[in-house]
Amino acid sequence: MKLVGTILMVSVFLLSCSLFSPLALPTPTAIFPTIVMDPTQPAETPAETPTNLPSVTLSAADFTPILYRDNFSGYNEFQVIGGVQDGNWLPANVVADQVGFEQAFDLYANGYAGVAITKDNGAPVFNSRCGETYIGSDFSTYIPNLIGVAQDWEVTYRPWGGTALDSPVYYAAVADWLVSQGFTLPYVQISRILRVDLEGDGVDEVFISAAYFNDESGHMAEQGDYSIILMRKLVGSEVVTVPVVAELYTSPTAELVFPFTYSLASLLDLNQDGNLELIVEVTRWEGSGVILYQVDGTNVIEALRAVCAQ
Repeated sequence: MKLVGTILMVSVFLLSCSLFSPLALPTPTAIFPTIVMDPTQPAETPAETPTNLPSVTLSAADFTPILYRDNFSGYNEFQVIGGVQDGNWLPANVVADQVGFEQAFDLYANGYAGVAITKDNGAPVFNSRCGETYIGSDFSTYIPNLIGVAQDWEVTYRPWGGTALDSPVYYAAVADWLVSQGFTLPYVQISRILRVDLEGDGVDEVFISAAYFNDESGHMAEQGDYSIILMRKLVGSEVVTVPVVAELYTSPTAELVFPFTYSLASLLDLNQDGNLELIVEVTRWEGSGVILYQVDGTNVIEALRAVCAQ
């Protein structure tokens, strides 16, 4: 009997250890795309009516340059990324010399952010290394991802909200899309999820920024690495996944490519068509910039690009 009692006590001890031991974290190659959904989790509802502030429209103007200050800039400097006139996009090299000294620009992030007055000896600064144009200002307040337009330019913005990065619905959406592109064991690493009523029709779209690189130095890329932004959009009664931008790497050996990383920075209607454009921040080793995308239904069109790739 003593022997039986001892065996029972040892068994209970081992069982308790297995129940309360911390779980081992999976390695990147061990994360599988098939997700078992927790029935207690809320379902994805892109058709939900937004509860944020109403749209705001400011007065109109004829033409505007478009300025951008990225998430990392500690300076008062803005990059000239292009412009718009009569609904037409103009590249930065056409617009740069139209930026005036002591010109006032309205600034936006997630809503109106203030006014900047251009400085810098009356002329933009030309960065010969990247062929990009920058101009100083008097705006020193740190606000990430600022967009500037000529004062009183008509801009519509619809404040957007974030969603928890560990949502199993959006984890599964990223994993499934990567699998559809030929990834067998994708490592899902989401950096940002934004919900916004893109078209002003009372239906939210969801944008997911995700990226994974096995080499964290910013130099190398290999099979399984990627940087993507996906749009989840209700079309009829079906939610579809549309890539905004996708850079996927398939080389079986690591290569020195200095890969780009993309993240949705802001959403604004800058060309006055009633639909918000996507302002995408681009970063790489010793390089950065911005791409502006226009969305027409499920078609995503690159409108402006100003990226330092050297």
